[in-house]
Amino acid sequence: MVFLFFCCFPIGVCETEQSDTIYVDDNNSEGPWDGSPDHPYFHIQDAIENATNGDTIFVFNGFYSGNILIDKSVSLIGENNDLTVIYGGKHNIWIFADGVYIKGFNLTESSRFFSAIYIVGYDAFITLNNINNNYDGIKIDGVSNVTICQNTFINNYNRNIRIEFSSDCFISNNYIGGDGDGIYVWSSSNNRLIKNTIDRCDWGILLGDFCYNNSIYHNNLIYNDFGNAEDYTRDNNWDNGYPSGGNFWGDYQGVDADNDGIGDTAYEISEKVIDSYPLIKPMNFSKPEISIKNGFGFHAEIKNNNDQLLTGILTVNIYKKNGELKSYSKSTIVNIDPSDKIVISKNMFGFGMRVTTVEWGIWSWEQESFLFGSFWINL
Repeated sequence: MVFLFFCCFPIGVCETEQSDTIYVDDNNSEGPWDGSPDHPYFHIQDAIENATNGDTIFVFNGFYSGNILIDKSVSLIGENNDLTVIYGGKHNIWIFADGVYIKGFNLTESSRFFSAIYIVGYDAFITLNNINNNYDGIKIDGVSNVTICQNTFINNYNRNIRIEFSSDCFISNNYIGGDGDGIYVWSSSNNRLIKNTIDRCDWGILLGDFCYNNSIYHNNLIYNDFGNAEDYTRDNNWDNGYPSGGNFWGDYQGVDADNDGIGDTAYEISEKVIDSYPLIKPMNFSKPEISIKNGFGFHAEIKNNNDQLLTGILTVNIYKKNGELKSYSKSTIVNIDPSDKIVISKNMFGFGMRVTTVEWGIWSWEQESFLFGSFWINL
């Protein structure tokens, strides 16, 4: 997926002449600790307790226990969103203060019924994090003006983004894939859900009761298991008019006879709820080059020939000629850099025809091969 930097500017915390940067490093287990680059704190919570409003807390790569309580208007910045890991606790991070900014973390393994980030402070800004394998990804509860943009959500069991009793939130340019509902909204109004990709979740976007005047457009909703969307209140905006358009729907069956990029018939979401201007092509979600190479084992090579990052879920299935599934592999692919590639390999033993399918987003590739022992011959 290509992320666009669309109105994603921090609106809460900003450094001033009086602001300090406080450092945290889990390598400094024996001290001394004063938050300086030479003597960083061992625990993130210690840095927060010694910070003042407006400070920046910089966290070096490492593993840090969750249940972090943020009660000051600070910026919490990780060195690398793969290698700076906050795990466990109940909620990994609780945000109680207004104007908190969080960037650059891998947030994982929240407790059951809890979330990676729980927000009850106004004006939070959450960006460029990897949020995976939690119960909920981010829960916004009873606040307004929260921005969630350019994050990657993978396999969060219940809901990836959960908005309740909240308004005027901006959810944009996130990739959401795998388990759980993509974006769930309940009793919340005047929020904007724009340019997100929701790929193979349970529900895509689900608006429950008491949701009014929410704007949902330019999202990609791709093959979500229970449905791409549902709207129980029926008083929300699922497109941005013509010619801006609505959303891309992976199961849309209409045509575009005039080639304006918008379907000629509306997409029906639920009873009395439609996207009047469904998009024919996904927005900001790019196709990789995939080649299947067989020999001593199966290899799928996925190349990013685009000039920006690709994010997506790759699924590989291997069938017998009669359709019997022999091998299934669902791999989470995150951050394939421009001009880079990854390889998926699998060793199998058997004899006979095999059909291999590779899926990424709305695209799929298929190849027939002959398996002789552990040696594959492409046909």
